[in-house]
Amino acid sequence: MSALRDQHMREWRNRTPERAFGPNDVLAAYDSLPPKEFAQAYDLPDEAFDGSLATVQKKYLLRFKNIRRAWSRLLCYLPEAMSGEDRYSVLEMSTAHGAVLEVLRHFGHEVTGSDYSNDYLRGKRDARTPFRDLGDDLADGSVDRGDWPYRPIIDSLGLNVVTFDAGIIPYPFKQNAFDIVLCFDALEHYCHPKHWIRVVDEFVRLSRRTVVVEINPIRRELVEDEGYVGPVRNFYDQMRGYRKDGFRCVGTGTSFNQPRFFKLMNVA
Repeated sequence: MSALRDQHMREWRNRTPERAFGPNDVLAAYDSLPPKEFAQAYDLPDEAFDGSLATVQKKYLLRFKNIRRAWSRLLCYLPEAMSGEDRYSVLEMSTAHGAVLEVLRHFGHEVTGSDYSNDYLRGKRDARTPFRDLGDDLADGSVDRGDWPYRPIIDSLGLNVVTFDAGIIPYPFKQNAFDIVLCFDALEHYCHPKHWIRVVDEFVRLSRRTVVVEINPIRRELVEDEGYVGPVRNFYDQMRGYRKDGFRCVGTGTSFNQPRFFKLMNVA
């Protein structure tokens, strides 16, 4: 870590062209490493890798890498949850392998996740495309809605994850059910960007304190599609000026030459 920090300072001093700043760089910059217990592999039976996990990218099956990504992300975006001093109830949308929830549970927070399988969207418009309108139910009921690829990992970790389609609101929680609602790299999977702010409004409905949203970079094949990019730019403005139910935008961030991170807090 000290070597990485020294490298960062040399690059700054010598004005070396900026390179991608990855999770290990963040951990080194903050001098904060996950405990060794997180280096242990997921405790999974061999048959799990021949089942649903066979569809998961291999990099997301490596627990220590998942944890490092989650740890660095929370250091940057939710440092108040990493001190070990306060306790929050947290909902993470689109939990996947659950590393963010693992880290937050480690610091004593009450954690709940959500997820949803795309398996039963086969043969239909995939929810991962940007052209789905909010509220479109693409499922035909032929596949169990309770299943999704990461279930073996989530079950092995004993995490609480609720399955529902995040492209249909309202969500199955009461108003102000959580202190914090997180959504990392998932919003574009839910619906067309012209509806994203309505999804964020739903996050705010569920939150008492904080909403954190990070969106994926615009896909390269969509950069020239003004019907998509225009609403994305509008979303940037809507988030920077967000004012609803006491929530205001208190932080933004960019990467890949695009605005990607927004933090809302209840300042009422």
